Amino acid sequence: MKNLTEELKAVYTATDLATKKQRMMELIDNSHAKKETKLKARLALDTTCRSPYSVDKFATNYMLSGEGLKLG
Repeated sequence: MKNLTEELKAVYTATDLATKKQRMMELIDNSHAKKETKLKARLALDTTCRSPYSVDKFATNYMLSGEGLKLG
């Protein structure tokens, strides 16, 4: 399992929505998820995350899901 802590911190520390989304894309790309899961995550990021807070929440859920602890 890859440790994506640094990528998650980069998402959290970004200040604007565009940068957060860009860093979240990097987190998705570096994750160990299947190709289909990565594509679904990218689509969800583009369609549902409209605020910096929502990107942070999405990033947290993505990380926890990868560890089998998805919140919902």
